[in-house]
Amino acid sequence: MRRGLMAWSREEVGAEVFERRVAALAAGARTRGLDCVLAYTDLTRPAAVSALTHFVPYWSNGVLVVTPAAGATLVATLSRRVNDWIQSTSRLDNLVNTLDLGKGVATALPASARTGLRVGVVDLPSLPCSVSAAIRELHPDTVFEDATDLLGAALAGEPGRADVIAQRCMAIALTAIAAGTAAAASREANQVLAAAEDAARREGAEEILLAMAPDAQADPRLRRIEGGAALGEVFMLQATVAYKGCWLRLGRTLTTGAARPWIAGTDTWCQKLLSKIAGGARAGAAIDAALAGLPGASLAAWRLETARAGLPLATVDGSEPFSAKDLLPPALHTLTLHLRHAQGCWFGAAPVLLGRSGGAGA
Repeated sequence: MRRGLMAWSREEVGAEVFERRVAALAAGARTRGLDCVLAYTDLTRPAAVSALTHFVPYWSNGVLVVTPAAGATLVATLSRRVNDWIQSTSRLDNLVNTLDLGKGVATALPASARTGLRVGVVDLPSLPCSVSAAIRELHPDTVFEDATDLLGAALAGEPGRADVIAQRCMAIALTAIAAGTAAAASREANQVLAAAEDAARREGAEEILLAMAPDAQADPRLRRIEGGAALGEVFMLQATVAYKGCWLRLGRTLTTGAARPWIAGTDTWCQKLLSKIAGGARAGAAIDAALAGLPGASLAAWRLETARAGLPLATVDGSEPFSAKDLLPPALHTLTLHLRHAQGCWFGAAPVLLGRSGGAGA
């Protein structure tokens, strides 16, 4: 469950942005011959619906129904007592409260002169079976098809995930890491984590998930810390931050004492690598080429993540069958790297802005 404040700043993103996106999605549905487009949302899959309406569920789930005639209708498993909050944080044409999500969605679908409806779904596998079954019960012979590419097309030509919301999310993560770094003098992991979370919450984070390797020289694995731990000379800190439906990761290898030249040098090397990937180099090839310029270092693991359909952080590393048309363009990605040095292990995670064809592959 989200613990931070969720509100809508019209100065960040105005209602006209969401109106334009919904209209573009509806137009795409009309062109393809679809009666409507559905997008499922819950705490783990907020990206698609938040991109269209700004709505982010704080614990429940729902389905956005977009039709050419009715616009955006949110069917949500939230009680009517929070309707004012939903309306204040979302740009919607209609709102339906229900205890039965499947029946609620089925009754919200448009009537059709055909025997069955043609229903497009953003990220089709994410639609709960209970919803599709309820639709077919009320609308026999309904045909479902994936419409993830229509969402990408509706957002094409806009700042997308690199908009002010994503930039704000990045600023919050930077503030959290800086606060945690400043608290390292305490030599206590809990003090670092408390300072990082406090800073992020004060800056408006809806959620922040923190992971650490308190003594990276003894154990470089990032994990959730419970019960406290003492910091070693070298430690690792990762912050995964959520803000208005946008998520990103930021991570650093840090020290409690004097600066380590090999860590600072690797940080600089990583910044150059990020610039190359942002310029269009494919991530895997760029990493392999860059390692030649970092003597004594070897790659332990890497991961590239970005928003895809409903997922705010989906792995895009060449092993997943994601195509460029499925991504929310242009995408703010997160690159995570783990390296082995003769002096120790190094970890870093940082955002990188890519276009539709840049870098998202091995």
